[in-house]
Amino acid sequence: MTRTIGSPLADLRVEPSETSELGSQLLYGEPFALLDFEDGWAWGYGLLDHFVGFVRQEGLAPARSATHIVSAPETQTVDTANGADPIALFMGSHVSGRIDGDHLVTGQGAIALADLIEIGTAVDDAVGVAESLVGAPYRLGGRSIQGIDCSGLVQLAFGLGGHALQRDSDLQQVTAGTELDATVSLQRGDLIFFPKHVGMMADTENLLHASGHKGAVCTESLADVVARIGREHDTPVLARRRLS
Repeated sequence: MTRTIGSPLADLRVEPSETSELGSQLLYGEPFALLDFEDGWAWGYGLLDHFVGFVRQEGLAPARSATHIVSAPETQTVDTANGADPIALFMGSHVSGRIDGDHLVTGQGAIALADLIEIGTAVDDAVGVAESLVGAPYRLGGRSIQGIDCSGLVQLAFGLGGHALQRDSDLQQVTAGTELDATVSLQRGDLIFFPKHVGMMADTENLLHASGHKGAVCTESLADVVARIGREHDTPVLARRRLS
């Protein structure tokens, strides 16, 4: 059965327990394929990337189509005539409603159109999307400004840029764009893959990534990152890929 996420952020756990490993997170309005129930937990997978796990059953809502996606790191709904309480929605959330002036009126309240893009459109600069999250804390499995990991940052930013990427870096490494020969000069937006890590080039020399080492989304010299990872791995850079 198809459902949508009805809370601003839903943890997708490996096991049906609040103390289980956080595999990923689902954002408001994202579609979820419900396969089974277990003690208040719903087991299934996100329809956008097929990442499997358990979410709290009360976090699901009836299936619905979306008209817009939140493109700001975080936005706040404002009250409408229906008296809905304001809620915070995070980048990547899917919403639907009708346009009224400079707002989209939804069942949860009105959202500024400046914080949204229409379904089917894409931002011009995915790296710019990621740069808006600089300073967000690192969290393994996270997918929002409240906490995000390296592959979640890449997936979220390039998703708004029109590229549907896998959730984990090992799958992104073999499916995202095309691999670059070592002789090709790097440019803004190129993806650099390391053992269990990924980042994107902010320019020809600097890497933008959600860094567990730094504890936040940040920009560092690519040379510094390679040197640091090279102290633990013989092959610090596994692949370089470019999305058209």
